[in-house]
Amino acid sequence: MTRKELQAMADSRRKHGAHPASDPALIVLLLMETEEHANNYYSALREVLAAFPEVDRNELETELDRFI
Repeated sequence: MTRKELQAMADSRRKHGAHPASDPALIVLLLMETEEHANNYYSALREVLAAFPEVDRNELETELDRFI
């Protein structure tokens, strides 16, 4: 998915209520719910890191530890 598509996923989820995760973390969580990533944490993480190269992997994984 493109960066724009991934961001749209996060934006759409936030319209239904606040979520404490940052956009990149939220996108990982949302991707894990898709058929394509089927609860595959590393697959979802790789896709987000590829689309958002400015995101620090260690910081993102530390944040995701609170939700997974």
